[in-house]
Amino acid sequence: MNPNSVHVTQQDFGVIRASLIHSYEFWKHVVETGEYPETFDEGRAKELILMNQEVLEKINLILTMRPIS
Repeated sequence: MNPNSVHVTQQDFGVIRASLIHSYEFWKHVVETGEYPETFDEGRAKELILMNQEVLEKINLILTMRPIS
């Protein structure tokens, strides 16, 4: 991937935001109740993690001009 052709988009920042909100809501529930939420969607959490990795890889490529190893 050519670093000059990589761009971070509003959608990428939306992915990071969604992941942070998801994580915040999860841990807020754990702290307040001492239990994992019954409605916790592990599949969605894994999906957000993978999407975040893609965004962070783009950012790293732009900043360092080399992919994450």
